[in-house]
Amino acid sequence: MSISRVFTRTRLAMSAVALTSAAILGAAFASSAAQDRTMDAPNVQMSILPMAFVQDGNTLVKIQALSEKSHLVAGETNWIGLVFNTSRDWHIYWRNPGNGMPTTWKLTEAPDGIELGDAVWPLPERYETEFGLDFVHHGRVFVMIPIDVDASVAKQGEVTIEIEAKWLVCKDICVPGKATASITLPVTSDPAKAAPARAAKAFKDTREAAPKVVEELKDEAIEANVGDVVTITKPGATELTFYPYENDEGVYPNEPKKDLMKKGDTLTIRYYDGDLELAQEIKGVLVVMTGDKEERFEITIPIR
Repeated sequence: MSISRVFTRTRLAMSAVALTSAAILGAAFASSAAQDRTMDAPNVQMSILPMAFVQDGNTLVKIQALSEKSHLVAGETNWIGLVFNTSRDWHIYWRNPGNGMPTTWKLTEAPDGIELGDAVWPLPERYETEFGLDFVHHGRVFVMIPIDVDASVAKQGEVTIEIEAKWLVCKDICVPGKATASITLPVTSDPAKAAPARAAKAFKDTREAAPKVVEELKDEAIEANVGDVVTITKPGATELTFYPYENDEGVYPNEPKKDLMKKGDTLTIRYYDGDLELAQEIKGVLVVMTGDKEERFEITIPIR
């Protein structure tokens, strides 16, 4: 592991501790004469200021849970939506935040036999800062979440699903926030009873904008090579943009501002020395522009 990587992981741990301490001791910070502290790391970058606690991260973002259908269908995969409405000029972070903290959620209330799957996110904004490149969302964000409902849940008749979400919301300062959203729905074993709900169009639009999942890169004429760098080529493209997903190994591009968007048909993505040896794969969304035509692909590049 490179010295630079050890250093950035140390800064990450320090920043996480600082954020937790600030959240607990916010009142003390507000009344103290502590100096401003600014921290940055691959996954955490914020200014922890005494004045930050004048803002309430819990109220800067409002969340709501929606259902695609009028009923949950037992024995099938259903879909719910989580809507984040962020105050004007503030932003929250995508699943891979860059230099922020990801927006996350968990199931806090539901009967046995109900599980959440992997969400379908809208494409984030590229948000360049002095610290690097962040992936953020402003305004209204609709995240579509699959929910597996076991056949045994049908006997419940009606169920309440509650989700707790957490985020970091930023403008000139960054503050953490959290809230819960719940939805109560009848359950049926008959799919014919599950009519489209009022929010059905939001689910339709999200599916249409979602990237096409590519099982084999060659099927879409996408080429990828891994050496000291990762190269991605889509012959004929006029511009390529890559949005890497988060990964368990913490392997991220070294120069994301420069390397993740380029005119032409090839991206050359650099990583810290030795990082690619840690990764199993590089996964994310590749946006391909060919003239005025845009295509989105979810791709996986095997490393080892």
